[in-house]
Amino acid sequence: MREQITSLENLKGGAVIEAYEHAFAELLGNILDPNTKATEKRQIVLTVADDGITQQITVKTGIARIGDTELKSTLELKPYRTFREIDQPKSLFLLRLQSGKELPTAALFEADGSSWQLEAIASIKEWLASNIPDVKIIG
Repeated sequence: MREQITSLENLKGGAVIEAYEHAFAELLGNILDPNTKATEKRQIVLTVADDGITQQITVKTGIARIGDTELKSTLELKPYRTFREIDQPKSLFLLRLQSGKELPTAALFEADGSSWQLEAIASIKEWLASNIPDVKIIG
């Protein structure tokens, strides 16, 4: 099984990027606030927690908590697995995130028992029948 890496844009339908942008706007607002030193260090912290069933993402700026979001542990994707002329079958994948030494890592594992293969075979048969009508298709 080939691992696929996901990005922040894909997590929770873009909610992670939205939470980050909110935190970044708050951080910039803090710099421009006349009651705080513009030279003080500020940070945005993105934390990903995985209990094996669900995943939770927390975005913090400074010491103020911005918000939490939960991730579904399964994602429905349409990776290229057959001919490009065929509409790719949807499959369920299990998403796992893990803290790495320098960067977090993400992995996708097939979670539908390869049922996509039957759908792909049917789609190929349908494509052949409509594009090469003179040839008898067995199956």
